[in-house]
Amino acid sequence: MLVAVVVRDATTLSPVVGVRSEWLAWVGAAGWLAVAALGFGVWHAYDATPGPPAAAAEVAAPPTGRWRVVTYLHPHCPCSLATVGELTGLVNDLGDPIDVEIVFVRPVGVPTGWERGRLWDRAAGLKWANVRTDEGGAEVRAAGVTTSGQAVVTDPDGRVVFRGGLSRGRGLAGDNSGRRAVAAWLAGDPHAPGSAPVFGCRLTTDDEGCERGGGACPK
Repeated sequence: MLVAVVVRDATTLSPVVGVRSEWLAWVGAAGWLAVAALGFGVWHAYDATPGPPAAAAEVAAPPTGRWRVVTYLHPHCPCSLATVGELTGLVNDLGDPIDVEIVFVRPVGVPTGWERGRLWDRAAGLKWANVRTDEGGAEVRAAGVTTSGQAVVTDPDGRVVFRGGLSRGRGLAGDNSGRRAVAAWLAGDPHAPGSAPVFGCRLTTDDEGCERGGGACPK
């Protein structure tokens, strides 16, 4: 009689154990999804967080009779590959030639040639761009620029009409407000926006890491 009771109880407990195991599995899966969603949200928020904008003070350029786009880059900022891509698309879409300068900042204390790398090679391959080095960052400080990917557009009279980024996020290509604004200015729209968020590393750091989550990129 005792044995029969034990067997019956074991049979009764089996479904209970199965239900509990299934419940724990669901709880674990839900927890994993919550952590993954949180991580994705943090990642997305970082990609969509712009760096400090350029100072409001304008630095007029000598009149050249042509539109001029100067883009300032940190040579080891992976986010800025998207900026070069957007600048390329912008120039390719234009019917009239413009003056394009890509300026790489070489911070104080780093050796000559430190700025040469993948990003430099990509920019130097653009036949329509004048690529050069800002040694010590004197030029970017005079222009009030602090973030890699910042573009400054001046009209044929040398007046600054736009300061901002050309990408839609950190390392993200595609349609964005900055590229549209610059295209509008170059098409002759006097009411085009004069600024847009800029996404990239701090220009004057000598951190060669300068990667997602690294100390060189503002969060």
